[in-house]
Amino acid sequence: MTKLLLAFALMTTNVFASQVVTKGITDSAITNAKIANGTINLTTKVTGALPIANGGTGQTSAANAINALLPTQTGNSGKFLTTDGSVSSWISGGGVSFPLQAPTSSSTPQYSTTANAGTGFAMSSGTEVDWYFNSSQAWDWAGSGAFPHNDNTFTLGSDANRYSGVYSTLFHATKNSASTPVYTFTSDTNTGIDSSGADTLDFSTGGSYKFEIDSAGHLIGKGTAPSVSSCGTSPSVSGTDTVGRITVGTGGVATSCTLTFAASWSTAPVCTIADETTSLLVTPGPTTTTLVITAATAFGASDKLAYHCLGF
Repeated sequence: MTKLLLAFALMTTNVFASQVVTKGITDSAITNAKIANGTINLTTKVTGALPIANGGTGQTSAANAINALLPTQTGNSGKFLTTDGSVSSWISGGGVSFPLQAPTSSSTPQYSTTANAGTGFAMSSGTEVDWYFNSSQAWDWAGSGAFPHNDNTFTLGSDANRYSGVYSTLFHATKNSASTPVYTFTSDTNTGIDSSGADTLDFSTGGSYKFEIDSAGHLIGKGTAPSVSSCGTSPSVSGTDTVGRITVGTGGVATSCTLTFAASWSTAPVCTIADETTSLLVTPGPTTTTLVITAATAFGASDKLAYHCLGF
């Protein structure tokens, strides 16, 4: 009976509502700690540090905890943390060495962004870096320091105004052709500026040179020559639709010449005419397709008629 009463007293005074209150649990487990609802207050009831081997860090501060988990920092000042997929280590900042490897395919550079696998760069040789944009090679940075586009053109702007400025530097382009001038436009690659030879600057439209500035600074018309008729027997013309010289044919009876432009003007041009041989008074009659030159009297055989036409 006495033992039964003692057990009842323990239940009602020391073990109540799932708590152990101010009673020691021996064997070095928990002493003088209140366990309520299956939890222990880690702030006030637990001391010491949990070792790394037991799921902790072995440290008592955040700074020491991260240092305990990282690779040793001794002798690694200024380096960056990297991983080979299984082990973390330190690498030197500013001196990262990328492995030499060509792009895995023409549309996938070796080093690219997660957002666009086709934009990035690869190193195809020890002295060359190839840059890719939207799965197409854009630039090639060679060991000599040259920075050409892979097709010898260089885009200075785009429809989205991607490049906000052009920085002061030397840019050397390779001479190209009238059909693909070296300085051109994204949506119109057969129109732009080129050089057909040493010390010359050529302007191309529609795939052919139209004007040239030579080494002396002369502006020279270029392009398809017009044709001439009704101007004596076997007349000839040299020049372009804009400027040129007609040689009157033989016969000496022609009082007019008809110049047919190689390409139609959008509106009839303004033209001037001069007979360089006899100073004969001549009158121009331009339309969008022809220039009719009329004289008061017959031209002389082989007279030189200079013309100059400008559109507006």
